[in-house]
Amino acid sequence: MLAWTPLQRNFGSESLVVGCVTIERTEGAVSVNFRYKAHCAGAPNRSWTRKTLVITGRQWGQIVYNGRFPYSWQADWWYEKMVINVGLFERLTPDLFIHTEPTYRFSAMGELF
Repeated sequence: MLAWTPLQRNFGSESLVVGCVTIERTEGAVSVNFRYKAHCAGAPNRSWTRKTLVITGRQWGQIVYNGRFPYSWQADWWYEKMVINVGLFERLTPDLFIHTEPTYRFSAMGELF
């Protein structure tokens, strides 16, 4: 049995996109794909960065990335950090992602200045 977080309520398909991460359900697994895109990960350019995590039962994975975004080409910047946790469990517990270590972890943190 697959249990999606409340984000899934708005999605009727087998996939969900959160920023630069696409999550797809398959038979008995979840595929979590990170692909850098400037509109969701900002600067610096990391267009070479791609990663796929395949998560099976009772496992979870974490993808972390950041970015610097301009208000306009001559304006100040703002910074964002995204942490996306995805797991495949029969029963979810409220503290699962807090009190356990991920089975898989991928970081695409850029050096921001």
